[in-house]
Amino acid sequence: IEVEMTHGTIITDNILSRTQYSAICLQHSDQAIITDNHMDDFGLVAHRHEHNGGIYAAMAVTAAVVQDNMVTESLCHGSQYGIKIADVPENKDNQVSKNILSGKYENGEAIVAGPGGTSMIRSDNILL
Repeated sequence: IEVEMTHGTIITDNILSRTQYSAICLQHSDQAIITDNHMDDFGLVAHRHEHNGGIYAAMAVTAAVVQDNMVTESLCHGSQYGIKIADVPENKDNQVSKNILSGKYENGEAIVAGPGGTSMIRSDNILL
């Protein structure tokens, strides 16, 4: 699922498996809600590529809420991350909470949000 140039998009109740790149990708969007999705084995053709994660907020994503999702990587084929908010100044005020993640991610982190932004990873995410 790729969403670009939207306001208030809701992405919910999807089961996404064995995707070529990221399961859900956002760009140039604000106030998106991504909730109650299950992603498994994503980024199959994008080994070590930036666009290789369960949920990826690429550029100019503001005030998005990413919560109550399940992100698993059971094949351990080389996904970079489970949820990532790219470290660019245009990504602001995003919140990542209450997600369940499992798998072995290449960069060693299941959830990534760049240190330069104002996005928040809450402590209520569960890493298995």
